[in-house]
Amino acid sequence: MSRLIFGVIAVVVTGCFSPRTHYYSLAPIELTQPIRVSGLPLQISHVSIPAVLDRESLVEWTRTGELKMSDTNRWAAPLDEMIRDVLAADLRHKLPGLVLLPGDPIETGETRVIVVNVMHFAPDDSQRVVMLADWSLMSGQPAEPILTRSETIKLPISSDQSSEVVPTMSEAVAILSDRIAYAIHAENPSNVSGSVLNMPS
Repeated sequence: MSRLIFGVIAVVVTGCFSPRTHYYSLAPIELTQPIRVSGLPLQISHVSIPAVLDRESLVEWTRTGELKMSDTNRWAAPLDEMIRDVLAADLRHKLPGLVLLPGDPIETGETRVIVVNVMHFAPDDSQRVVMLADWSLMSGQPAEPILTRSETIKLPISSDQSSEVVPTMSEAVAILSDRIAYAIHAENPSNVSGSVLNMPS
């Protein structure tokens, strides 16, 4: 009996001293002024990420190719869904009145869709966050790509603390949204009103 009681107490004590789990989420950031663009509605239809990123834990790369997965810092939702939702919100700010958010009703008629393939998106031990992504603007029935780009975004960080890394990752998504908006504008500048700022690097 005494052994059983000791075992229960040991489990409780160990649980009390377990490291606290922190949950993080990407968030929209308004980096630049909106562009007034007319045209068919836009929707982020799909964001794909590699299997190595499709996990609950935050991931860090090292120069030797080693992956470091945190035991205490986790994503509050699937990373691909967060990228899609935040990218849509950032684009909606950049292209007001044109972008549909996930769950918005789709009106009858043609809608252009944006498909994003994220090949890499994580901090590394060079004190930076790196995003490598391809995206395509699709239109028509059946949908075919009318615009395709590859993006490389590198942002410095001063530490590997998740409280700094995650906001920097949100900034990378905001920069991606700006690049998409400017690329769409460049393809059809006659449909734009208002001032256009320099595209962020």
